[in-house]
Amino acid sequence: MDEKTSQNDEMKEIIDDFIVESNELIEKVVQDIVEIEKNPDDEIINGIFRAVHTIKGTSSFLGFNTLSNFSHKAEDVLGRIRKKEMEPDAEIADTLLEALDLMKLMIEDIREKGAEDRDVSHTLKKLEILNKADARKKLGEILVDEGVLSNKECDELLEKQKQEGKKLGEIAVEEKLITEKQLSNVL
Repeated sequence: MDEKTSQNDEMKEIIDDFIVESNELIEKVVQDIVEIEKNPDDEIINGIFRAVHTIKGTSSFLGFNTLSNFSHKAEDVLGRIRKKEMEPDAEIADTLLEALDLMKLMIEDIREKGAEDRDVSHTLKKLEILNKADARKKLGEILVDEGVLSNKECDELLEKQKQEGKKLGEIAVEEKLITEKQLSNVL
């Protein structure tokens, strides 16, 4: 066996290990993301961050730039959660789960075709929006800023939201503080 064949075999083995490890990390992280939406535990958040960081770094090292850049955006969102700049709500969890699904598909593309071949632009845009500090105003803030609710009404709704586990907009409509049309206009 010549040196070039040996190097190709070594690279194939490295890529195969990367595929196996990445799939294992993603399986674990998916369960953890569902958990942090309910219970934002720092240890779990750090574990998710490390897993995505590992996929990002290894994919970059192996030259899978689409996967690396995409993972980097997901890692940025997780970094903001770690720093307590944002709380992991349903929108964030859904976007991260969508990102992980795409990462898994890209890893499958690498296994089957030797390259990641996916259009990730839609989810990438969602991750970029989450990463903009002021891009995501909470519904209560928007309704107060627009004069639809008073601060007191918003605080009362937020308290009910904690107790009932419903969406703020849903409670506001039920309480007849806003109409469904007003809600859809701000969303």
